[in-house]
Amino acid sequence: MLPTNAPFDSVGYLPRLAREFYRGLAHVFWTHTIEDRGKGWLTRSFHQAFREIMVHACVREQLVCPVYSLIPDHFHIMWLGTGAPSDQLRASPFLRVHLQPLLAPFSLQHQAYDHVLTEAERERGAFMDTVAYIATIR
Repeated sequence: MLPTNAPFDSVGYLPRLAREFYRGLAHVFWTHTIEDRGKGWLTRSFHQAFREIMVHACVREQLVCPVYSLIPDHFHIMWLGTGAPSDQLRASPFLRVHLQPLLAPFSLQHQAYDHVLTEAERERGAFMDTVAYIATIR
């Protein structure tokens, strides 16, 4: 069993892996969901602002984003750390704080879901399958 930061009895919170799983060369598939699966926030202007904020988050935390997908009630991001200073647990809140005003009157659920890719999932074929999945979600 993998170690977690959040105890399983934390009411209303998904357990997280230990912080080191999100640092360095980590590969993480993030899902950010709109509260109550709200729809109507996904506009051309939101997408433009999203890209700018995403680039800012990536530069701040030394990440790359090979693929993302904006869907009417949530969005997916794949982030890859580029070196030891990369920290996705700092990048995700930064992204969420800066997106929140653009979503009004909608809001994000209080916590994003994440999946840290295992070594096997980081193999070329498996990784490309995950990227293709994110790219083709409608």
